Amino acid sequence: LNIASCRHVSRSAFEEVFAAGKTYPNLEEIDVSFHTVVDDYIVGRIFQCCPKLQKLVAFACFNLRDAQVPAGVALIGGLKAQDPIVLQGHHY
Repeated sequence: LNIASCRHVSRSAFEEVFAAGKTYPNLEEIDVSFHTVVDDYIVGRIFQCCPKLQKLVAFACFNLRDAQVPAGVALIGGLKAQDPIVLQGHHY
């Protein structure tokens, strides 16, 4: 799913689509680059709703600072390169 630079997507839309209880079991890759409303909370909801996610691209998501990335998921962009990344779970 690539919605990079689709600036008309609101925070409330992200919250509705990735609300608790919603699941997208086949979604493996998402690009949300250049969405300034994407933050740690939205990214956390994406991780919760997409159990097979392998890659999340989040360039220029300036409110994304302390995301807890599940093991086995690549988070591209969004974090300062010098900061540590917190991994959750186990990678097998």
